[in-house]
Amino acid sequence: MIRKNNKTNSMKKIIIFASIIVVLAGIAGASFYFLNKSNQSTTNSDNANTLTEEQKKAAGYIDDQPATDDQSSTGTDIKKDSVDEEDRTSTVTGEFTMLEQSGDTVRMRTILSGVSSSGSCALSMTGPNGGTYSASSQIQALASSSTCQGFDVPVSSLKTGMWKVSLKVTMAGDSITLTGEVDVK
Repeated sequence: MIRKNNKTNSMKKIIIFASIIVVLAGIAGASFYFLNKSNQSTTNSDNANTLTEEQKKAAGYIDDQPATDDQSSTGTDIKKDSVDEEDRTSTVTGEFTMLEQSGDTVRMRTILSGVSSSGSCALSMTGPNGGTYSASSQIQALASSSTCQGFDVPVSSLKTGMWKVSLKVTMAGDSITLTGEVDVK
């Protein structure tokens, strides 16, 4: 009988000891994670502070810190974006994903960088013998990009031959022009 109790007591001690080790390991892991996460965000903000104004401007960095005393004393408490309007280049990029005749329809589809549901797409086509065609559509947001809502041009609206396609996309205050050609048969 005594031996049975010793075995039971010994087993209970091992289980308690193992449980304590697991709990301590969990606490140590969580502490390491949160300390590392805190240090990483501090490092990122330190890196932003060590960038030169030129590097910040090139990266599109916007200073979101409160206005300094100097800025407040000059009467402007609104901080200017670090990118000057004249230095801005279009941040919108895009391409045709489809530009082809399919049966009695010329289909045009696009993919645009950035997610936005506001903006416009202006289609302009020039073809044989001075033929022209134009249409417009709105921007449509997708999961990780945007697109023009698409153009399906009836072949009956176009003359047979090579057509130059120009699509001016305006989105998020920027604009680009996509160009291509399609052979209408």
